[in-house]
Amino acid sequence: MPVARGDLVQEIKLPNQPFDDGVIFRSDSEDTSESEEDHGEDGQHGVRRRSGVLDMKRRLQHMLASSSTNVADLYHSTGCAQRIARHAWFDIVVMSAIALNSVWLGIDAAFNDSDVLIQTDPIFLVVENLFCIFFVIELSIRFGAYEKKTSAFRDIEWVVDLVLVILMVLEIWALAIIQLALESTTPSTFNPAFLRLTRIFKFFRMVRLVRLLRYMPEVIILVKGLGVASRSVFFTLCMLGLLIYVYGIAFKHLCKDTNVGSVYFQTLSQSMFTLFYSGCFFDGISMLAEMMFAESFIFGILLMSFLLLAPLTVMNMLVGVLVQVLQVLSQVENDAITTAFLHEQTRKIFAAMDLNNDGNVDVEEFAKLVKQPNMVKALHEADIDVPALINEVDLIFGGQERLGLDEFVTQIQAFRRTNQVTIKDLLQFRLMVRKDTEEVLRAQNKTLQKSVRRANKFNRLK
Repeated sequence: MPVARGDLVQEIKLPNQPFDDGVIFRSDSEDTSESEEDHGEDGQHGVRRRSGVLDMKRRLQHMLASSSTNVADLYHSTGCAQRIARHAWFDIVVMSAIALNSVWLGIDAAFNDSDVLIQTDPIFLVVENLFCIFFVIELSIRFGAYEKKTSAFRDIEWVVDLVLVILMVLEIWALAIIQLALESTTPSTFNPAFLRLTRIFKFFRMVRLVRLLRYMPEVIILVKGLGVASRSVFFTLCMLGLLIYVYGIAFKHLCKDTNVGSVYFQTLSQSMFTLFYSGCFFDGISMLAEMMFAESFIFGILLMSFLLLAPLTVMNMLVGVLVQVLQVLSQVENDAITTAFLHEQTRKIFAAMDLNNDGNVDVEEFAKLVKQPNMVKALHEADIDVPALINEVDLIFGGQERLGLDEFVTQIQAFRRTNQVTIKDLLQFRLMVRKDTEEVLRAQNKTLQKSVRRANKFNRLK
């Protein structure tokens, strides 16, 4: 059954949707069985070959979708606190303070030798108090911006900042008061070593640097890549451990009562330790290889076989897995960033020109939307083919009078120049061409029938 033109857009691969290379191009229903017999094995092989990448992309997309919640959606719609928390400069000032505090922690570790804060130089005391006041105010503003205060305790970022601020207040203000009170009452029983342990609280302040990662997408890609590749890395390390275990047993027995055995392979644990550090990280490998070949040529060959299998093959496999993960993650991350940017720009521009204030886009509003300079700029930045978008309005709306804003943004992303063409796209394109051809032939057939009837009528009149 021919597929309508509007259905084509729904099947086109979108930036945040996995594509399917297992779809087989078939001309009609009679060729289905023959095509399956001819290409069954190739199709299954292609699916198996792509399944790892597709599964990885789905996991990455799920990760991005689950972490894409906007905290601002939980804020009040009115009020001073939410206005400050939503402002772009508030975020800039907070991130700058976090960066400065991280630099200050290094300066404090290098030049502040005092065990307790109140006994240090005044500059350190003043700066620490300024940072403490700032982060207390920042946390209070964010807490006041929440519409439901319980939502703050479900926000992991806010809870972590709360813990850090509590530790900061304990270190800078509470413990300083305790120290002054103890020194004024029983100075002989006061032990500064106890308060010296509280300086470890400074280390936990470095956790705030995680908030800066949102401005460094390259670091985010690396961190998320490690999480996605953890399963592959685990099994690769298991294979490496198995090789070390097998060769450790072999060398422990083969090198018994030899000079190299007494130095490197006296016990199974020592054998595995030697193979791990010397064999995988090449720590003193030249000396080990020299002693192995001096003891026996067979021992040297066995050591060479371990080096070829473990550090050169397995470790390079691990590197290849990480490279593949980073490539897929980089593509998914860039697509997600582009989608979020396009949706945000479209929402802002369309909100100012929505004729009936229903949040839906119709053909008339679409015609006005694509004439906006900011919208055209956003479409170009998202790498969308604007002329094709304007000329193929029917593909966007698919026979519908209007589309929701989210659906509209999803549809126009199908016109990105970087979208890869798949067999499914070609199949849908062929069905669309077939339908158009059938309509043309049907129109020509009607015209021909009219011409034949007129000719017959003319002949009868003669």
